[in-house]
This record gives sequence, structure tokens and C-alpha cells, in this order.
Amino acid sequence: MLVQVNFLGEASGCYSGGMQSQSSQSNKARRRKEGLPAITPEAICDAAISLTKEKGLEGWSMRDLAAELDAYVRVIYYHVGDRDAVTSLVIERVLSEVAIPSAASGWRAWFDDLLRGLRDVMRRYPGVAKRFALVGPGGHAARAIAETGISLLREAGFGELSVPAFSLLLEQTCQFVAQEDDRDALPSLRKSAASEYAACAGVPGGMGDLSKSVAHATTSESSLRRYYDDSFDFFLRTVLDGLEVRLSNMRG
Repeated sequence: MLVQVNFLGEASGCYSGGMQSQSSQSNKARRRKEGLPAITPEAICDAAISLTKEKGLEGWSMRDLAAELDAYVRVIYYHVGDRDAVTSLVIERVLSEVAIPSAASGWRAWFDDLLRGLRDVMRRYPGVAKRFALVGPGGHAARAIAETGISLLREAGFGELSVPAFSLLLEQTCQFVAQEDDRDALPSLRKSAASEYAACAGVPGGMGDLSKSVAHATTSESSLRRYYDDSFDFFLRTVLDGLEVRLSNMRG
């Protein structure tokens, strides 16, 4: 069986023999008899999204997905394709939840709003940010974001640096979120590291100041969340400040 999937999740393919078709028809009949919903690319994506929220993007297998759907693995291949094809659907769905700000506010305010919203959405789906940062979202998934963002940078005067600036902002935001996801997946290690920093809080100088900061941030889950939020705010403002200085130098 050969299946091709585009970024919209639409599947097309060529199938050898009638066995696959007969099996598909039998499965459809069974699902109707048992009152189960039909298997569609959208239903497969829904189930994959649910598993990603629970286990992270890399935390589930095609067998897990089939079990979530109460279907056979081959049915997923029939409707969508392999694991990478399903992952593309998940990333597409996640990005569709990101609100694209109005371009009227200018490039800096636009990226500030977009990237904060992107972080909020991706934090709900562990592992998506790492995949995005490593291999990108795919051409269709980021089209609306890329078209507006790069156009705003060009209009602002970044010229040939518009694409590198856009890539820097998106990739580094995703890297930041990926680190948050990884930290959340290692609670015992974070606790151990916090104890080590707490023990150094009385040391004079830079190490002592750093240890105090980390020890304070890890006193509770809410304080840790505030620490992450403050760190992201500092990161984003600093990168935007740097691009603004670069733009000013280019103009003058």
C-alpha cells in the first residue's frame, strides 16, 4: 500500500488487491454495529492530540494511537499514513490554535504578542516545541505566521535579514519552550538540583546570588512557573531589543 498525505491531512493512495478494501469495509461495519464513530483523518488527529497532551508528542506509539481510537494500526496508515504523517497533523492542529495578532501594531508588538501566545499554546502539548525547533513545522503549517511576520520585518527595513530574524525569533522561542517541557519531565532531578543550589545560597559573589535566585524559584510549583514566565519575558524583550538596535544601525 502506498499512501501520500499533504499538510491538510488529506490522504490519497494506491492499494494492491481487494483484501485491504474488504478489511476496511469489515472494520467500518463493526464500528457501526458497536456505535463507534467513523475513523477519519480528523478523528485520528483528535486522538493524537489527546495523547500528546497526556504523554507528550514522543510519548505515544502508533499502537497507543490505535488503542485510543479502538482501531487497527493499519487503519491509521490507510487514512493518514505513518507516524511522521500523524505528527504533521498534530503540529498543524497545534499551530491553528495560535492567535495571529493584528499587523497594525508594528513588527515588534506583533512578534511580542505572537510569541507569547505561541508559548502558551505549545506548553499544552509537550514535545511539539522541540519538534518545531529541530525540523520546522512544515510549509503549510506556518504559512500564515511566516507571511505576516516576514512581511512586517521587510516593511520595517530589515531587508535581507527579514528571514533570518523571523527564524531566530520562532526557533529560539520553541527552544525555550522545549527546555521547559524537558524540565517538567524530570521532577526528581530538578528537586535534587534545587537542593544543591540551596546549599550554595550563602556563598559570596555571583554563585551565591545565582543560588539564591534558583533556590527561591524552586520553593513551590507556583514560584517555579513565575520564574519561567519571568525568564521568558527577559529572553523575548532582550532579543527584540537586539533586533531593534540592529535595525537602527542599518538605518543610520
